[in-house]
Amino acid sequence: MEKRGIGILDGDRLYTELLLSYFRTSEFRSLASLKVFSSLEAWRASGGDAALLLADPGLLGETDPGCAVVYLEEAAPDGSERKGRRIRKFQPLHLFFQEIIRLLDETGSVPLPDPAPGSCRTIAVYSAAGGAGKTTAAANLCRMLALQNKRVFYFNLESHHAMSLFPAEDNRGFEQMLYSVKAGSPQASARLDKVKASDAGGRIDLLAPLRNPSELEEMTGVDALSFLKLLQSKGYDYVIVDCDSFLSDRIRAVLLSGCELLWLVTDDALCLGKTRAAYRSLFENGPADRPAPRIHYLLNKYTGKMVNDPAGFGISLAGSLPYIPEWKSVASPGQLLREPVFQQHLLRWMGKREEEREGGKASGRAGTPA
Repeated sequence: MEKRGIGILDGDRLYTELLLSYFRTSEFRSLASLKVFSSLEAWRASGGDAALLLADPGLLGETDPGCAVVYLEEAAPDGSERKGRRIRKFQPLHLFFQEIIRLLDETGSVPLPDPAPGSCRTIAVYSAAGGAGKTTAAANLCRMLALQNKRVFYFNLESHHAMSLFPAEDNRGFEQMLYSVKAGSPQASARLDKVKASDAGGRIDLLAPLRNPSELEEMTGVDALSFLKLLQSKGYDYVIVDCDSFLSDRIRAVLLSGCELLWLVTDDALCLGKTRAAYRSLFENGPADRPAPRIHYLLNKYTGKMVNDPAGFGISLAGSLPYIPEWKSVASPGQLLREPVFQQHLLRWMGKREEEREGGKASGRAGTPA
């Protein structure tokens, strides 16, 4: 995928050379390209084709550069003297570029392209409320895909694991991979082959969960996207991402990456309200040219009747997954992967999804909440 362009319009040569020097050896270089300009004329002469321009307000003036703009401010942006997005010019460089990549994501120019036939497809399984059955759905989705002879990677980004639904040797695989990804190691791909675990006859790969959940909080949005792109390059048919409900930088980055979202809701007003709030936080007030998110809302723990109306929360359901009474008390993780009724409903949604993909439609997209 072509890298996104970042332009910097600033007359301080020492400052721009420092930015360039850091950028060329950082993990951010894999996510974007960077060019600097000392004058507005130089910017215009370049064709001005960057997706995002960081500009000294004095040099840009009232000129419309033809792309998204972030103003460089020497002091912390705390007033309203100038309209538009602003960033503090002098701050730790890692934090500076982390914020720039986040702002670049908001321009709508970064969704992953639709996969070509036979290439890796990514589905993020998410719920705005805890207890909605997210991990159970993600693990069963992996299992059903594996039974269809698909190669799957189960990518768990939850901070806390109550239990592992797939066996994995405690070889600190996730820790090793997180370190490699953050360091931009060229050996990351080979290391993944060494530390990954497998289940279901070798068709589901995964990493042993982190021993210390706080280590996962060190994963930035940039790290998460780099990790995801590595997995997508490994020849899997599917990468299934098991997401936290909390919208941390890493979860937000995945949900905004352009992948499909399997978004679980329950017949609970609090869950539906949180879903509406999370959708607004993620997708509203973004750039007009941002592609519509590919969301499939599934009603989980469905008993056959509903108390609440999801449409009143701006939610259009793509299907449902049944309430399983036997899951009220779970003795072992394997119990959650051996329920044929649940799996039949999941297969039904998967078949509907494929039909809609072939027809060029998206199921269960969110409308504008009332």
